[in-house]
Amino acid sequence: MINTLIIGASTGLLFASCLISFGCILIFNLYKAETPWVTRLFSNGEAAKIIFPFIITLNPTCAIVGIIFCLTVLLFEHSIPGIGLGSPNIAYTLFVLGFSIISWAFLLILSRNNMKTTGLIVVSFIIIFGWIIPILLLK
Repeated sequence: MINTLIIGASTGLLFASCLISFGCILIFNLYKAETPWVTRLFSNGEAAKIIFPFIITLNPTCAIVGIIFCLTVLLFEHSIPGIGLGSPNIAYTLFVLGFSIISWAFLLILSRNNMKTTGLIVVSFIIIFGWIIPILLLK
């Protein structure tokens, strides 16, 4: 069980690092494109009051999400065993892919179709939660 917690927390923190990095690039691109809500955020000096607390809460939140995904892998492995798509469990991988597609649609709406950067966020999510976690847990 301790391995599950360590793998979950560390992969969650890895995703938090990716999300912070790509998120900063996304916010910069939105500011450069003069997206109204981002421009307003930076014009009145409120950005630091929003972005820094977000970054501070993102790390523990992603660590918890990583642990939840680890427990989900174990649940899928016991209830729907099977191999496929580069992961030890195809049902779990399909679950992560479905969740990623829904999340990407939401990100595209918020970011005015900034597909490249939001795609990097989603791909890092799929790699970390869809393949790295199951491979580390089940091999």
